[in-house]
Amino acid sequence: MATKIDTERPVLTVQDALALLGGSLGRSSLYKALRAGVIPSRRINKKILIPRRRFLEWLEGAEPQEREGAEAR
Repeated sequence: MATKIDTERPVLTVQDALALLGGSLGRSSLYKALRAGVIPSRRINKKILIPRRRFLEWLEGAEPQEREGAEAR
């Protein structure tokens, strides 16, 4: 059964992101991209929150922003 995604929420869960990707990326690959900082996210305790706007920008191919606290080169 497909997950209905609330278009008004400012953040996505991992399940929401997987649903938006429509099977083009598996769960383990998504978690790997989240850990590497390829897909923007925030971890609060054990919950991973993905900012909807930044996720959609990433999905459309926008350049990723530098990680917070990363030194400028």
